[in-house]
Amino acid sequence: MANDSLILLTGKESARYIVLDLLRGLAAIAVLLYHANYMLGSYALNLHKGYLAVDFFFMLSGFVISANYHATVRGSISWPDFLSVRVARLWPLFLLSTLLGAVAVVVKLTRDSGYFDAYGVLSSLAVNGLMLPSFFQAYGVDRLFVFNGASWSVFFEVLINLVFFAFLRTQPLKTMCILSAAFAGFLSVMAQANGSLDGGWSAATFHVGSARVLFGFTAGMAVYLIGRHLRFHSDGPAALVPGAGLALSFFLNGNWLVDCALVILAFPLLLLLASRGHLTGLWARLGGRLGDISYSVYLLQTPAMLFAAGACQKFSGQKIAGFAPVSGVLFITGLLGISFLSWRYFELPAQRLIRRRLGSRQQRPSRIPERVA
Repeated sequence: MANDSLILLTGKESARYIVLDLLRGLAAIAVLLYHANYMLGSYALNLHKGYLAVDFFFMLSGFVISANYHATVRGSISWPDFLSVRVARLWPLFLLSTLLGAVAVVVKLTRDSGYFDAYGVLSSLAVNGLMLPSFFQAYGVDRLFVFNGASWSVFFEVLINLVFFAFLRTQPLKTMCILSAAFAGFLSVMAQANGSLDGGWSAATFHVGSARVLFGFTAGMAVYLIGRHLRFHSDGPAALVPGAGLALSFFLNGNWLVDCALVILAFPLLLLLASRGHLTGLWARLGGRLGDISYSVYLLQTPAMLFAAGACQKFSGQKIAGFAPVSGVLFITGLLGISFLSWRYFELPAQRLIRRRLGSRQQRPSRIPERVA
């Protein structure tokens, strides 16, 4: 998921909300491990709740978008300027991962089904490339973003960003608490009906994704507004507690009630604690780098997994899981390296290019400049 990095200004000194970057990176890696576990064989990690990393992404997005664009931070900004920044942050890598995924998915599904679904593929690609969901069901697959499964959450983030600018950005803390409480009830109902919060990528579970983003984003906004009234800070080892708590939460097991308890109760508290934390030295550098590459880790993992699995079967005649855990270790470390290259040599240049072409006139806020979305 894409989230803006933050800089907290304190007097003449500035430091990124480095703990938030660390947690963002940990959440992206949790999703990667959750999906690549089959490559680790007997060494696979039991990340039963790895899918809840997306809910934390939504919450973190609500926090950082508020910190950059809430009316109390930035009193005036136009729709074109806001949209130009969000498009530059989200769309370049989204489009690249969609195109890469399209190659891998079409090759695989054409081989498996024995035919090329021209209408489904071309129709889905046309709308998916514009960050819109497809209901054409290429090859009969019910996926809103058939070429890159992770893209569904970015679509929901775009939607909630529009709702934020149109309505939420001017709302006070009381309103945000009421809204997040109401959406917590909606989330609980959807979780019970679905059996868990693991949904949102298909037409059949669209309602689950809607509930997840509505609660997560508004809860993140509420956490930001609450945090503005707090004065406590944590440094050193204490600042790592939220990261440890988030990582451990993905190992829990249980039904929809556990999902709701983590998302509604635990995640807002972890986010609040993380926003008051401060790291220096090696931990700060690690957190910053994990935050930098998190969007690439999240969006590139599915296309990379398809390419790796297909290449392994073609050249060795065996499925990639047959080489576990070596295949898993090589894939995970390789993807982290690729994600760094993607961030450094594609994401950042593409963002600068699009912002220049769109001619954004927006001025960075005085408190918290954006860095990466």
